[in-house]
Order: sequence, then C-alpha cells, then structure tokens
Amino acid sequence: MTEEQEKAGKRVGRPPKNPTLGKRINAMFRLNEATRDRLMAAAGQSGRSMSEEIERRVEESLREDAKQDLTLSLLNGSEYLKSFIVQVSSVVSYLENLRDGNNKPIGSKEWRDHEPTRAAVRMAVVDLINDITSPVRETDGKTAAQKILEITSAYQDGGTISDEDLERIKTLEQDLKIEEMVLHGRTMAGIITGKIKTSDIAAISKSDS
Repeated sequence: MTEEQEKAGKRVGRPPKNPTLGKRINAMFRLNEATRDRLMAAAGQSGRSMSEEIERRVEESLREDAKQDLTLSLLNGSEYLKSFIVQVSSVVSYLENLRDGNNKPIGSKEWRDHEPTRAAVRMAVVDLINDITSPVRETDGKTAAQKILEITSAYQDGGTISDEDLERIKTLEQDLKIEEMVLHGRTMAGIITGKIKTSDIAAISKSDS
C-alpha cells in the first residue's frame, strides 16, 4: 500500500463522539490562572483536550456526589434497606457476569440494552421485593375518604360511634395512609428516573396552596 493510499484510508478530523452521551453544548465559565495551568498540565499528561479534561473531572465529581448520597441513604436507612441493597447488588452482579458451560458470556453489564439480562434483572428484583414485603391490598383514597365522611355524618346529631364503625374508620384511615405513602414513593421514583421534574412538583404544590 502506498503512502497516498494509507492517507486516503484514514478518517480526517476528530473521532466520532459517543451518541449515547447526547449533544454537547458550549459552557462558558471563568477559571483563575493557577487552576487553568493545572488543568492544562493534566490534559497534556492524559492526552485530552482542555474541554475533555474539564468534562471528565466534572463527571467524576458528580459520580462521587451520587456515591455519597447513596452512602448517606444507607447509613440513615433500616436494616431492611441495607439487606435489600446487598441482595439486589449480588443478583445483578451475578447476572452481568453469567457464563455458559463453554465459558462464553451470556450476561451483559450493559443490561439496559441487553434484553435477556434486563429481563432476568427485572424478574429477580421483583422476586426480592415480594420476599421482603408482604402483599398490600388495593386501596382507593377517594372512596376511603368518602366512606369516612358518610360514617361520621351519621353521628353528627350525637351518639357514640359504635365499635364496628370505629374499626371501619380505622381501616379506611389506613387506606388513606397507604395511598399517601405510595404517592410519595412513586413521585420519588419518578424524580430519580427523570420522568418527573421537581419544577413540576413545585408548580403543583404552589397551585394547591
């Protein structure tokens, strides 16, 4: 192969960026001279551009924040939470590294894009949840509130609420508590997964006040 052919076979320009990272945007910010010099030196040693070095360090900082948040959650959590996290981590790690009889990988660490591993992770986590939590009855907060109102309205003219009605109210109030906690749980899950924005919650809270 001639030198001209070698040059023709080479791509011109920068290598393509990872499409999963999304479109890059320009961010303008100021640095003091000492910090700039340190970043330039680090970029030179790593073979990265100045922008790539800054981006890498910001990403590392954000990952470290996420680790600290998880650590605090575990420290403040119950033994049930700690046990659940350990169980989930164990089963997911096992599935990611699973191999067949010929030592060929059949699991994948990219399991969000690898359907067999993703299906296994999903079912395993569901089984773990079912193991540590007893089934919860279906509730209807709106109906529960209406029934409580109906029961208490019958005693507005006086009289002592019967033991039977007190038990019914107690059960209905428990239904309302379940509804409230489920709402909190689903809202937090939505925020974590990005399906719910905190700005939307603030707007709803403001409109209700």
